[in-house]
Amino acid sequence: MAASDLLIADAQKLVQDIFLLTGQKVDANDPIVVAALIQSALIRRAGLDAEAGIRLMMAKSLAELAEVNRGQREVSDKLTRDIKALRGLVVGLAIVVGIGAAIWIWLWKFPV
Repeated sequence: MAASDLLIADAQKLVQDIFLLTGQKVDANDPIVVAALIQSALIRRAGLDAEAGIRLMMAKSLAELAEVNRGQREVSDKLTRDIKALRGLVVGLAIVVGIGAAIWIWLWKFPV
């Protein structure tokens, strides 16, 4: 459908709506119909602009959220590695303390 066909269809729909709402018969070329068509086009354009703006904001927000998620994952991975390393140090320390305690007990029971 061409733009002019859509405009004619919109004008005819508007004429019908005006009659249904007010009982007034107007022509498609009536200034009120032309003004309403212009306003309708402006509102439609504003709606499309708002939709595009919202889509852009959503895309930016999703990108920022993905970046934060990546950062959190990196921090979580580093923390997991650090905990494993710390656990290894604690086990190593426990072994050293255990060996030291065993030597101390041995020396206490069997002095040299």
